[in-house]
Amino acid sequence: MDRSNVNEALKSIEDTQAATKQMLLYGSASSFILLWGILTSFGFIFEYFRPDDAGLSWFFIRTVGIVGGFLYATYLNRTKRPVADKGLLYAFLATGVLGWLWSFLIPVANSRALDAHWTLIFMLTLVVAGMWIGRTIIAIGLIVSALTIVGLLHAGAHFHLWMALCNGGGLIVASLWLRSKGLVRYVEE
Repeated sequence: MDRSNVNEALKSIEDTQAATKQMLLYGSASSFILLWGILTSFGFIFEYFRPDDAGLSWFFIRTVGIVGGFLYATYLNRTKRPVADKGLLYAFLATGVLGWLWSFLIPVANSRALDAHWTLIFMLTLVVAGMWIGRTIIAIGLIVSALTIVGLLHAGAHFHLWMALCNGGGLIVASLWLRSKGLVRYVEE
């Protein structure tokens, strides 16, 4: 084996390691996205049928999502599976704080506007996460954001059902797509 073959073999090993890390990141991200997709679908459906209890239900849903995400991240760290770096955590935290401040400082016309606001805030976070994880995450954030704006402008009284389908359902489909994309990339490479 000559020097060029050794360099080629080392490059192939590095490429395989990068592809494996990307697949594992997509798998981890897809689990987080699936969790939030299911929870937001339930939240929007509940809000459609019981609007007077929406505040309490969203508090419960966010609590379950945050605790579930924390437990899953702890599991990933214990099993030594790669997770996104701390910069991603800080991006999520900064976006959440910004959204929270906007919720209190800017008057909101109605619950639809507030729901669209929170969806767009977290889709922005997903777009930012895509800078660390991959272009697919960016595309998911942009598509769900566009569907949110369409629903806000055109869904009328069925806005919360629209959001259950487009936000929650979109996240569920995206998580399955990410999982398969990561596995397909790994098998092909």
